[in-house]
Amino acid sequence: MAEILVVDDDPDIRMLIRLTLESYGYSVREAGNGLEALDAINERAPDAMVLDVMMPKMDGYGVLRTMRQREMAPQTKVLMLTCKTEERDLVRGWELGADEYLMQTEYSNFNSNGTTTGCVGKDTDAQPVVSSITSVPNPPMHGS
Repeated sequence: MAEILVVDDDPDIRMLIRLTLESYGYSVREAGNGLEALDAINERAPDAMVLDVMMPKMDGYGVLRTMRQREMAPQTKVLMLTCKTEERDLVRGWELGADEYLMQTEYSNFNSNGTTTGCVGKDTDAQPVVSSITSVPNPPMHGS
């Protein structure tokens, strides 16, 4: 079974992505920040990774830079998850080795006390996130 590492400092976003990916048959591990992500990658390289850009301790760009410089998990496909919509931010991710980008501007994330967190967009439906993640082709199975 293909394994995906979900890296985001927001536990609600991690849960949404994990549940969606598991419903499609993926094995999912989670990390709450960039340093945890590097530890998880050192432990076992995932087939793919959904990587938030803006996180404490080490941002997604730092994780990607470290992975590529140290040749950690060179076969891992990386989908960057970001609120940043400036062209320079996208270019930076591509230059560091991101495979895909998913913009978070199409939805709002509401936490349990009703306040809005993360990026706020024009509608409150998480479907753009779910569709983009599940439309990424199946990563190769371990050992292929």
